[in-house]
Amino acid sequence: MTTDANITQPPELPSNMKAGVYANYFSLSLGGNEAILDFGSQLPPPGGTAPSQPVIVARVITSKLGIEKLRELLNGVIESGATETSPKEKE
Repeated sequence: MTTDANITQPPELPSNMKAGVYANYFSLSLGGNEAILDFGSQLPPPGGTAPSQPVIVARVITSKLGIEKLRELLNGVIESGATETSPKEKE
C-alpha cells in the first residue's frame, strides 16, 4: 500500500455527519488484532486553567492493519503538506 499525497475529492458524507466534530484529544488502545482510536474534546472549565476530563466524541474500532494504513496516510500528508489525500493500492 502506498499513500498518494495528491489532492482528491473526499467521499460524500451523510447529511447528519457533514458538520463533523471537534477533537483535540486522541487515545489509541491496541489489543489482540484490533485497535480502538478515541477522539475527544478537552477544554479548560469556565474560569479555570487546568483542562477538564476529555469528552469522547467519536470512537473508531479497526484492525491493526487499518491503524498502519492510517499512520501511512497521516505521515504522507504531513510530509507533503497536502490538505487532502486518499490512499491508493499499489498496482
